[in-house]
Amino acid sequence: MERRQFLLLAASFGVLQAGCAVNTQPEVNVRDLGASGDGSSDDSDAIENALRLAAGTNNAVVLVPAGTYLVRRTLAVHGEVTLRGEGIGSTTIRFAGPAVQMAAEPGTILVLERVSMTGGEPFAA
Repeated sequence: MERRQFLLLAASFGVLQAGCAVNTQPEVNVRDLGASGDGSSDDSDAIENALRLAAGTNNAVVLVPAGTYLVRRTLAVHGEVTLRGEGIGSTTIRFAGPAVQMAAEPGTILVLERVSMTGGEPFAA
């Protein structure tokens, strides 16, 4: 095999490897912890438990399937967590009452992806 052919083959293999990368971020699904997403049941405990589990793992993802998740109290966020829904029009977290949406300790990193939040007050630190 010529050097040029070898380099082209090696480059193609590298592209194939990059294209087949596996997501290695740990994931926690709020439905697995009891969230209903029906818009009327209080999903506060399930979402906070998912956030707590994710905080114990570096850069974990909390999956929030399509639905409307009612939260009646402030949620505590710690560590590095991504809160990932199925789309702005599909996944909504609705805060009811006087709750602050999220309270985070210093050094917390929270990434919101494809999720909308309504009600409550802005984030607090």
